[in-house]
This record gives sequence, C-alpha cells and structure tokens, in this order.
Amino acid sequence: LAAVLVPFPSAVDDHQNLNAKWLVRAGAAVLLPETNLSADSLAALILRFSGDRQSLLEMAGRARALAAPGACGKVVRACLGAIADDGPGDSADRRKGTP
Repeated sequence: LAAVLVPFPSAVDDHQNLNAKWLVRAGAAVLLPETNLSADSLAALILRFSGDRQSLLEMAGRARALAAPGACGKVVRACLGAIADDGPGDSADRRKGTP
C-alpha cells in the first residue's frame, strides 16, 4: 500500500520520523512533515498520485517487499517470554505477592 506519512513531531526519540524516513528511502512512502501539512499540501500530493497509478503500484510493491511476515507473532512471543522469565523481581515474584 502506498502511503503518505505525517509523523508526530513530539514522539519520543523522534521514532516516527525515523521510521518514515526509512520507508521513504526505500521508495515505499512519501513523507509530509506536520510543519508542512495543510489542506493544500495534502491535496497536491493526492492529485500528484491520482493520475499516476503506475507510481502508486511501484510504491506499494516496494512497501510489500519490506514486510516482515510473522513479525507480530515474534513480538508477542518475546513479550510473553519476558513475562514468564523467572528472574528476580519478575512476574513469578508478582504472582506470589513478593515485591
């Protein structure tokens, strides 16, 4: 899916902007900084791409190529593994009521 990304400028560690720039460098998205966001600037981007289906398809293909199938499951397993860890001060202690 082709995307126009407008990162939240106050995000912790500027992570939204960094992620957006990664996608832009890969040709998978267009970045529109919030400081430049207006009805006119957004309309101009939409008009630019509305008549260029080929560019949209190419951008979507590049975005698809960046996909990490199974990433959600990996994150869930990592989180569950961290919760199940039996180290000091972990969830096992909390289940026993130990601080």
